[in-house]
Amino acid sequence: MTIFLLILMAVVLIFLGITLIKQTVFFSLIENNEKNSRFLKTYGLIYLVLGVISALLATVNQMLFILAFIAVMMLVSALFSIQFSKKMR
Repeated sequence: MTIFLLILMAVVLIFLGITLIKQTVFFSLIENNEKNSRFLKTYGLIYLVLGVISALLATVNQMLFILAFIAVMMLVSALFSIQFSKKMR
């Protein structure tokens, strides 16, 4: 079950990373400038890396590493959400 969820998480993170790098959807919510473009590309790359790490963790299947990864992923997601909401003002 854990392996399935990690693979599902990897697919979602990679999809989100690609969507952030393409940036077409998000500029309807925030201003289209170089600073915001760099912000979206940076988090897109971070999500891509997290997706690859999630896929690699599915092969390791060590619960301590998986829990640490989930904590890091939630922290990155919270930081992105907070910074993105500040840019929407």
